[in-house]
Amino acid sequence: MQSSRTSLICWLVLAFASLGTASADELMLTGGPDLSVSFFQKQNTLFAGFAGRIWSVDADGGTASPLTDSSLTLSKPKVSKDGRFVVAVGGPGSNVHNLWLIDTRDGETRRITNGRWRDDDPVWHPTEAAVVFASDRSGSWQLWKISVLDGLVQRLTVEPGYARDPTFSVDGQALLYVQTLPDRYELRQRYGRGRPFTLLQSRSPIRYPSARPQGALLTYWVMEQDGQARLEMLLQTESPIIKAVPDTPKSSPQPLIWKDRDHYFLAKGGRLSLQTFATPDKTTVPLTGWLSVARAKPLPLQPKVDTTGPRFVLRVGYVLDLINNRRLERQDLLIDSGRIAAIVPRRPWPDETIIDLDGTTVMPRLIDIDLIEEPTHRQLAGGIVSSSMSPERVAVPGALEHNLRTTFIKSVSPNAMIVSDRALPDLLSGVHVLELDIESANRHEELILASATNLRVKTAGILEPGTDAWAQLSASRLYAGANQQSPAADRTSLPPSLHSRIITGSKGGAMRAPLGLHSNLIALNALGVSPGETLASATWRPASLLGLTDRGLVEQGHIADLLMIDGNPLEDLSVLLSPVAIVDEGVFKSVGGLLDP
Repeated sequence: MQSSRTSLICWLVLAFASLGTASADELMLTGGPDLSVSFFQKQNTLFAGFAGRIWSVDADGGTASPLTDSSLTLSKPKVSKDGRFVVAVGGPGSNVHNLWLIDTRDGETRRITNGRWRDDDPVWHPTEAAVVFASDRSGSWQLWKISVLDGLVQRLTVEPGYARDPTFSVDGQALLYVQTLPDRYELRQRYGRGRPFTLLQSRSPIRYPSARPQGALLTYWVMEQDGQARLEMLLQTESPIIKAVPDTPKSSPQPLIWKDRDHYFLAKGGRLSLQTFATPDKTTVPLTGWLSVARAKPLPLQPKVDTTGPRFVLRVGYVLDLINNRRLERQDLLIDSGRIAAIVPRRPWPDETIIDLDGTTVMPRLIDIDLIEEPTHRQLAGGIVSSSMSPERVAVPGALEHNLRTTFIKSVSPNAMIVSDRALPDLLSGVHVLELDIESANRHEELILASATNLRVKTAGILEPGTDAWAQLSASRLYAGANQQSPAADRTSLPPSLHSRIITGSKGGAMRAPLGLHSNLIALNALGVSPGETLASATWRPASLLGLTDRGLVEQGHIADLLMIDGNPLEDLSVLLSPVAIVDEGVFKSVGGLLDP
């Protein structure tokens, strides 16, 4: 376990020396979107979840000390009443959601729930050595209780819909939680094993009820239609009184962590603040610190396009327009010094060299985001372009935990290609690192990129041996051997909003290049993504995200990275397996010559 210091406030800011050759740097963490806190009043100490670890820090601000190391990704800490233990959510990986118990004296950590389900929202039972939490282990979110002494698990709710966000009343007698139904949301309360009753109903989502110390007042969040939230309070009188809290911070809700009757901590907008209840008064809690991490290493770029390249006219049957999903018939392309100088309807060129490929379709070459070295001859023949041509590429140590890898991205330009030392790229808007699978993709509305590497994780069945697609791939001149499997999911598993945002790559399967990328495109089409969107996922979309504004399309002024094929890929993607020729940054090369150099 590391003893280095760390900080907490919220969007990650790096105090990085300029990237160089040293093996390590001191990384200053001053915030993060996963910031969550719990307060231990006797020692005036905050326990914070941040950057995948649990930390302790004085509640008035200061340097935070880590309780856990980078072997686990943990968040949402809750400290016990005696301050001896913290319970947190997470596990060995960003997609694990179990409960862990951490000894606040020495950081000793042990798992107390274990399963492929999601456990969340832990809260300590007020009178037992037990934790109450929400879990979807029964197929829907319900409340459960686990003894930290013997691990005995007991189900607490059998509600229609979902039961989430458990907490307890100030006197510890009543369990409070939010019930989600198809047409409404209810704040529920239950004494002991008695029948629960509803305190209030809302058409808008409500979250995180919290009992104000030394009183009967409850606070909770109401989600508004614009995605913001307002804080309301409920006074349990004979006729319940509901009011909005003045100067409500309109941001995504976080649980209120009460310091005393009149003050609470709130993580908002990337910062932790101490706020005075029902008044505008608030102060930022200054939390700072450092962490020693390995330094990212810049990777070499491909040579720039040769501006002294040949000049010739490429005569084709069709030019593929991927922006408008159409083919332009009988076109001539003037290639000069590595770029497309003109695209015009067929005409005489008395003073130019003409390469006549009438009947073929010309399209942009396929950018493989998983390929970071020079393409092989077979990859070139398949129309593959390496992602190493991006303006900047930075190697990130793959052994770092997910949140720390994310911090690296903040130190490089927005258009950088981020590659781990395991040769798997992580790219999301060129800014954040986010490893995705089908399941998590459904939960990330901010998704811009999902590598096909990760899409294959949750898939099965499209290109198994014996299928037509398998036979096509095996018969292709591009095939270089290996097991023909590139499985794909049931199309209902792929969120429709994802179709226009996917970027495909080739890693993660047994397919030999270049058919790894080709098979993924065919499988993506089998998932229900249109041929045009599928082709976009390996051409102009990755070019745009990589900052390659002059690649990925067949347009005047763009670099002449072109693939000539027989047939119409907007109707049948299998024609990608029958390439005729390529133009490699302005240089014409036949497929026959590439496959038999």
